[in-house]
Amino acid sequence: SKLSPSGLRAFGAGLLDEGGPDLLNLEGCLRSAKSELSALTRWLADERCSVSRLNLGYNSFGQVESEAIGEAIAANRSLRTLDVGSNPLGASGVGNIVSGVAASGR
Repeated sequence: SKLSPSGLRAFGAGLLDEGGPDLLNLEGCLRSAKSELSALTRWLADERCSVSRLNLGYNSFGQVESEAIGEAIAANRSLRTLDVGSNPLGASGVGNIVSGVAASGR
């Protein structure tokens, strides 16, 4: 089901708790909460983030969203698997994410 902006804010603090989630499945959940993507990317970039598997598929993310995701990936140290399938990223959007992975040193 879709995640509202207030729902995303409410659960965000849990991403930084010690022993936080390993897997975060937000497939299709952010379609109505794209404005809150900045909160999610801030959490992903935080050194306390423990998420190693993230599913962001089916969220209608394009180039703008991929820039924020790529920047967060560059700073993240725990993420090992990212699913952005079925998003209209286009070549430049994919490039933004690949650049983030390259900058992370992984």
